[in-house]
Amino acid sequence: MNKFMVALFNLNAGEDEQEFQTWMKENDIPVVSKLDSVTEYNLVKTVGMMGADGEPPYSHMEIIKVTDFDQLGKDAASEAVEKVAGQFQKKVKDAVWLFVDQIA
Repeated sequence: MNKFMVALFNLNAGEDEQEFQTWMKENDIPVVSKLDSVTEYNLVKTVGMMGADGEPPYSHMEIIKVTDFDQLGKDAASEAVEKVAGQFQKKVKDAVWLFVDQIA
C-alpha cells in the first residue's frame, strides 16, 4: 500500500500567499522532491469544508508520497532539507505532520 506524509498548516500572519507559493515552488518542493524516498509531492490550499460553514482549521496541506518512513527520516537529515525546513517553519504556524498508510 502507498505511504504518505501529510502536513497540515496555516500561514503566519503577514505571510503573503503568492510569495509563499512561489517560495515553495522554487525552494521547498524541488529539494524535497529530489529525496530518494519521495515519489510525489503535492501542495494544496484548503478552499472550504463539506457540510460546514466557517474557516477550515488548516489553510494548506502538503501530501507527499513516500516509499519508506524510516528512509524519509534519514533523507530529511540532509543539509539542504534542514535549510528549507528552517525557512518553512518561519513562514507557517500550527503545523501537524502525519505519517499515513493508504488502506483502500
